Amino acid sequence: KPTVWVLTGGIHATQPVSVEPEIELSHWSARKLPDGDVHLVGWNMRSGARRVSNTVKTFDAASARVTTSTGRRYFLRGAPGSDPDAEYVWNGWRHINHIEAWEDVTDSVWTQIEAARSFRD
Repeated sequence: KPTVWVLTGGIHATQPVSVEPEIELSHWSARKLPDGDVHLVGWNMRSGARRVSNTVKTFDAASARVTTSTGRRYFLRGAPGSDPDAEYVWNGWRHINHIEAWEDVTDSVWTQIEAARSFRD
């Protein structure tokens, strides 16, 4: 699957991890593909770009931090949500990668984050 895609005047590849190693993601959701890969969809709070992440490799619920297969770190900010432009990017990414089936696993991710927070408090 190609690297991350964003919407800023169209769908295209993003900056390499060396240029943008961390992203704060709001209006986020998590999508699981039939092969088990999970991707984040959301809004990059710094650049305003909407994006689909590479495959999630690690997830730390206590810090709401995700690391992808490229080593990029995503910090999930706030409660999950949706964004029409992020959905546009997700649908474009799915088309480019010939993905027809997927499952929304956002609730599971959010439940883990909330449980970790209540354990900390």
